[in-house]
Amino acid sequence: MTRRFESIENYLNGQLDGEELQAFNDRLKTDATFAAEVESTRLMLNELNAFGKRKVLKNQLVEIHDEMNTSSSNSKSKIFSIKPYFKTMAVAASVAIITSFATFIIANQWNASDKEVAYYRELRMDVDKMKQSNRKIWDTVFNDRKVANTGNFSGTGFAISTNGYLATSYHLVKNADSVFIENDKFESLKVKTVFADKTLDIAILKVMDSDFNTFGKIHYGFNANNKELGERIFTLGFPREDVVYGEGYISAGTGYNGDTSAYQVSVPVNPGNSGGPLFDEKGNIVGVVCGKHSQNEGTAFALKTLYLQNIISKLEADSSKIHIPVKPKANYLKASAMVKKYQNLIFRVKVYK
Repeated sequence: MTRRFESIENYLNGQLDGEELQAFNDRLKTDATFAAEVESTRLMLNELNAFGKRKVLKNQLVEIHDEMNTSSSNSKSKIFSIKPYFKTMAVAASVAIITSFATFIIANQWNASDKEVAYYRELRMDVDKMKQSNRKIWDTVFNDRKVANTGNFSGTGFAISTNGYLATSYHLVKNADSVFIENDKFESLKVKTVFADKTLDIAILKVMDSDFNTFGKIHYGFNANNKELGERIFTLGFPREDVVYGEGYISAGTGYNGDTSAYQVSVPVNPGNSGGPLFDEKGNIVGVVCGKHSQNEGTAFALKTLYLQNIISKLEADSSKIHIPVKPKANYLKASAMVKKYQNLIFRVKVYK
């Protein structure tokens, strides 16, 4: 553990080179847990460095204060000049403001159970605060279970195999008592979480309804290759009762705060888009929408498909029968035609607590 921390620290300080640096970068790209550990270490070291600077400045200010008191007690007529200390005090004030703000951000990042920190905003929707829809919701469904008119939260999920497996955001379904999915084709299906990764903010759901047979043909593919800056993308999600299409482009190869497991994308998203798929122009899923920048409207973040595929591979190794398509079956269509093919595979996820 100590050697691994030293290796991470050397990487962050720019002290790795050659094969060692290459191996480190390769692991960052393929090991999401390790990448998260590196980012956490970077934040910790930054905070320790800021703390050290605050201690030095505090000692300087104490010395100034003591000298002012000494000067005042020695002679009432002697004028104490603050000019020699003005620069130090100005720097102290500036650093105090900056480091206090940094401490606030990092404390929230370490203490929160999700990514709701600083300028990162999750995109689950509090449906208890939504205007009530006139859409009819069945009061009674199979297995003697009842569905309330609203859930505590809602977001988006999408089918990853024909036999009832879906992907969505972990922060949407965490601590849920019950979860249901619905769209225009499937009125209401009860699902359960079969896998959850808090670090990557991803969850895999499975339909548990006894009358469910299949989602039908999966028309889209999954592409784990890194996308280039400027590549066009689009989203499908549920920031409202009916599915919403959004269009944009890849704006950065990393996500919030340099997260290597995610993309930054320029696309309009809103609460309810959490867990929705990010498509490229050919109809491949290239990411999972997970959050947005609260200060930059139109800037969102999406987990890369590579990490979703790694999770699915682990589940398949545990005897889960998940067979995801590789190539899209609708890549010859224009966007509007793709949406028609895809929208029955995109679901509104309702979470009850």
